[in-house]
Amino acid sequence: MSRLFRKRFNEGWIYAHSNDVKTTIHHELGHRLHNLNNALLDPIAIEADQKGWGYLLGYYGKTNKDELMAESMVLYLKGKAEHRYIYPPLLKAIKSLDRSKK
Repeated sequence: MSRLFRKRFNEGWIYAHSNDVKTTIHHELGHRLHNLNNALLDPIAIEADQKGWGYLLGYYGKTNKDELMAESMVLYLKGKAEHRYIYPPLLKAIKSLDRSKK
């Protein structure tokens, strides 16, 4: 993760990935997905938050486990190039819930 953090830091610190209408909707969808699948996602989001993965998501993503989850969803929906910034167990869980991939 430290290599990814250095790369992200060198790219420029961002406040949040949800900075327009489309990504704000994706962010809110992340909250909804989290709420509907709390038993699966909450322990993983807590672990990701405790391990510092929120820092890869920007200032808002490091706020707490809920914003980490929502900002992870934004990156998930942006595409595979952004998936490297999502905590791997969380990415796996989100993929397992993605019915469009089945």
